[in-house]
Amino acid sequence: MAIPKGTQQKYDEIAPLIIEFCDEKLNAEFKGICLRLLEKLCRKRPSPVLSGKARTWAAGIVYAICQNNFIFDKSQEISMTAAELAGPFGIAPSTAGNKAAEIRKYVKISYMTPEWTLNEITDSNPLTWMVELDGLPIDVRMLPITLQRQAYAKGLIPYVPGDKEDEEAQGEPSEDDGKASDQAYEFMITLDMYDFEIWRKITVPAGITFKQLHFVIQSSFNWLTYHLFDFCVFDNSDDGKPVALISDSGNDVYEQFAEQMKIYRSKTKLSKLLPEYKRIMYTYDYGDNWQHRVELMSVIDDYGKDYPVCLEGKGDAPPDDVGGEPGYSDFLEAINDRTHPDHSEMKKWGKSQRYEPFDINKVNMRLKKALLRKK
Repeated sequence: MAIPKGTQQKYDEIAPLIIEFCDEKLNAEFKGICLRLLEKLCRKRPSPVLSGKARTWAAGIVYAICQNNFIFDKSQEISMTAAELAGPFGIAPSTAGNKAAEIRKYVKISYMTPEWTLNEITDSNPLTWMVELDGLPIDVRMLPITLQRQAYAKGLIPYVPGDKEDEEAQGEPSEDDGKASDQAYEFMITLDMYDFEIWRKITVPAGITFKQLHFVIQSSFNWLTYHLFDFCVFDNSDDGKPVALISDSGNDVYEQFAEQMKIYRSKTKLSKLLPEYKRIMYTYDYGDNWQHRVELMSVIDDYGKDYPVCLEGKGDAPPDDVGGEPGYSDFLEAINDRTHPDHSEMKKWGKSQRYEPFDINKVNMRLKKALLRKK
């Protein structure tokens, strides 16, 4: 972005000092953020950089960005003391710190501002990704890609995490020991509940990943992809010992089996473990703890479709965030009794959570699009 003529000379004095320091002590990402901050200061009217020494401004800018990225924490991969930062600029640490405080206040820099934060820190900061949906705080990374893009368009998040994941996946080979084929797997997927019978019989292309199977199950049970999930694969013995965990986050429920299980990322293809193993437990939302028994019923050799199909099903799936099976029972009691004090409120809330009776035609409409989502 162009620098105003009135501050171009000052920019030309400060920028080389920042570049030299970052090239020697930091990295290219730090350098880019620091220069972006310098540009912003130069475009202010009136610009504060017009008064003061170039080396003080350079040190203050670097100090502010380093402070925002915890570089004074010795546990960080790149770390240094305030004296080590200020020394190369020929000023005292207190002078650099005071100038940094002035800059942070002037530009309104905070630890939660992605614009001034390294990508790694931004990605790992859960507050970066929290948005409000129907009055509830939601991690936007758990939402469908369309809602992520809406959040980005409104300036609520620094980028669309689903798009970034897809870009990274293009350069990564899937964890698979075979090539995609015309085969398909037929699954019986049963939501594990005491008082309700809810199941779907689904056929999926054998070449999909566990992440894609996650979206298939979400579409089949009308979940909203708000929460974390994992798959635990069991051997074929009578007692069903766990042999593999497919997870991008981990689940301490299986901690006792950690030594005997292999851990895979969700980009792993089903054919890595199937049809050798036939029983899987899919867990969604570690709070409500919805567990789905996924049983491989058969392998189809000539499927002829590139999308999943729901063959049969029974039962209305609970809405997201209802509070597990007890909460679902209370929810049904409220919406089915017009005299219930929470009837209207629960009906409205259920609609906002996309709660509806099982309709195989609607399920299959969603399934045709399920594999188009993040892989």
